Amino acid sequence: MLIIKIAYVQNRVLILHDINGVVMPMKTIFSPLPLGTKIKQIRVNKKINQNALAVAADTTSMTISRIERGVMECSLDILMAIKECIGIENAPLLEHELIVYRNRIWVWNDLITANRETEAMIMQNELSPILDLHFEHDLLSLYHMTEVRLLLKLKNFATAEKIMNNINPTDTSTEVLHLYHRNLGSLYDASGDNQNAIKHYLKTLELVCEDIKPDAAIYLNIGIDYFNLGKILYAIKYLETAQREFNGDRSNGLGPSVNNWLARCYITLSEYHKANDLLNKSLAKAQSCNDEHVTCAVLINMGLLNDKTGDFKRSLDYYDQALSYSSNKNHHLTALINKASLLVKMKKHEKCREVLEEVKVHANGNKTYTILFNMISHQMTLYDNDSVKYIEDVAIPYLRSSEGTIKFMALAQCRMLEAHYKKKRSYAKALANAAIARDIYEEMFLGDAV
Repeated sequence: MLIIKIAYVQNRVLILHDINGVVMPMKTIFSPLPLGTKIKQIRVNKKINQNALAVAADTTSMTISRIERGVMECSLDILMAIKECIGIENAPLLEHELIVYRNRIWVWNDLITANRETEAMIMQNELSPILDLHFEHDLLSLYHMTEVRLLLKLKNFATAEKIMNNINPTDTSTEVLHLYHRNLGSLYDASGDNQNAIKHYLKTLELVCEDIKPDAAIYLNIGIDYFNLGKILYAIKYLETAQREFNGDRSNGLGPSVNNWLARCYITLSEYHKANDLLNKSLAKAQSCNDEHVTCAVLINMGLLNDKTGDFKRSLDYYDQALSYSSNKNHHLTALINKASLLVKMKKHEKCREVLEEVKVHANGNKTYTILFNMISHQMTLYDNDSVKYIEDVAIPYLRSSEGTIKFMALAQCRMLEAHYKKKRSYAKALANAAIARDIYEEMFLGDAV
């Protein structure tokens, strides 16, 4: 819990110190309304008359009227009695309370960033009295944007989107706008729209200033989105930044994920030694934290790494380990698809068919996994013209037009067909597939950022 103490008020700016006496830099918030006007607005909204406040505060209705009109100062004892009567004991009305409240919202935000959702939900309840202060527009918006961050963590996308739709981004502070674009990026991520997610995350970074510091999660999200678009070099740029940010703040718990995604990029660039070091670090950390989600993702990448380096037996073992961890459907299907593709290379066709049957069950009619199922099935009968035709005319065009890591499979299929046609001495077709592979490569590594 953050502990602060009020030191003094100087030129209407509250100076705060932490428990060690260090000055805490905070942006001062001045309410646009006098205290009496705030009390009156809340009282009217709650349908409480002046007489009730007077009785609660052991004073007269005339005194309450004069306080509300601003012709008389409100003593602390009367204010506390009024707040208790109105039911806003913990709501910030005075300037120093507003500053403390704003700082507590950012503590709440930090809990969400650190994936401490249970503590964040407790703090949300503590901060909820701001909902009675409809006139504190900036703080209300800051509260709601932080609330959306928590809802996104809890995967309550519908409620998060509903709150976002009620925020006017042109009538907010820089802080609120920062969180607004960050939340939009997360919502676009949830819908699979990587391009729009990147645009909003980059806007978030543009709004970084002295009072607003970025964290590793923003850079990680941008890196993942670029990877999913096949923009490997851009992905590495942001993932390396995330890695540096994480090293400066180990409380956010993102280290294994950052290293895992960075390793996946290095595998794509054939920088296997770098990838191996990162994956070993990620696996040890993820397992020590009992993070099954990240552990499964790392094991899949370890399988892919050993597949690329030719150690098929070890690769198969990693895929089997990943399947034992996978509670996530996408991870499970990815491990199965990778395992089936590896079994084709090992010419273990019967075992491959068994794995593909499991893919068929879990895919449940999903178009992408159905195409991958058929593609791997046809890889086992590549001598058949119909199989080659399916991979050329259906699988490669679909994979190439897709977003996400699946795009990389189109490149692998083109190279496989290039080798197939060379064996058959069909050099024109081999060159045609080599040209498609080159185009895909250029899109992935040399194309525009978004």
